[in-house]
Order: sequence, then C-alpha cells, then structure tokens
Amino acid sequence: MKGFFENLGFFASRFNQAIVITIELSIISLIAATIIGIIVGLVNTSKSKSVIMKILKAIANLYIYIIRGTPMLVQILIIYFGLGQMLRPTGFRWLNIGGTFTAGTVALSLNAGAYMAEIVRGGIEAVDKGQIEAARSLGLTYGKSVKQKSIKTYKKSRT
Repeated sequence: MKGFFENLGFFASRFNQAIVITIELSIISLIAATIIGIIVGLVNTSKSKSVIMKILKAIANLYIYIIRGTPMLVQILIIYFGLGQMLRPTGFRWLNIGGTFTAGTVALSLNAGAYMAEIVRGGIEAVDKGQIEAARSLGLTYGKSVKQKSIKTYKKSRT
C-alpha cells in the first residue's frame, strides 16, 4: 500500500482535470438534452393531423425507440467511429470540431434527449382530460390549458 499513497499526489492533478471535464460534459449535455427532449416530446404529443406532423411524429417515435433500445456504449461507439467514418468523404473529422469531447457531448445529448422526450410526453399526457376541457371552456387554447394544468399538477405534487 505504500506505493499507492506515494503516487496519489502525482495523480491528484489528473483527477482534478477529469472532474472538471466531467462536469462540463454533463452540463452541456443536459442543456442540449433538455432542448431535444422538449422539442421531441411536444412533437410526440401534437394533435395535428397534417402530413408534416405525422412524418415528424414518426421520426420522433423512431428516434426514441432506437435510442432507448440500444446500450449507451454502443451509441457512443457508433457516433464516434461510425459517424466519423461515414462523413469522412465530406472532410468531417471529430478532431476539427473538438475531438472526443464533442463526440461524447453529442452522444450523451442524444441519449438523454430521448429519455427527456418521454418525460415531457408523460407529463403532458398526465393532465386529466376533464381539466383540459374546463380550461378550454374558460377560453384558453389547448396549449395554454395543458401548460397551466401541468404546472399546477407539478406544484401540487411537490407539496
């Protein structure tokens, strides 16, 4: 055990660097995942009957199905190696746009975004139909009524 404690000081600066990089990666990925999750979740809960929304909804469902159905390590490897190789003829290289940090951020953002989309979808669908009808009878649009009722339901659950 003496050798372990002698080398601990040498590795302390490396551990500090790793902690900073991990926190940066987590914060950036969480922000991007929240944006992705809100957009995909709203597309998934849309009641629009237009062809464009049906296509977007199918793409969103496929995205969630694939991302939630594959291991994260496989996704990271596909994004770093697969995407890098697939786009190489166009001149794309991960090293040109930040290297492994950028690839990791993209992979974590896409993974967490799929889970966030399900959280958003579940939160919107959890609003009772009677509450939405009551808000609509008061003159609120569908979007405003869902937003108001979701916030009130969230506040009630926190107390």
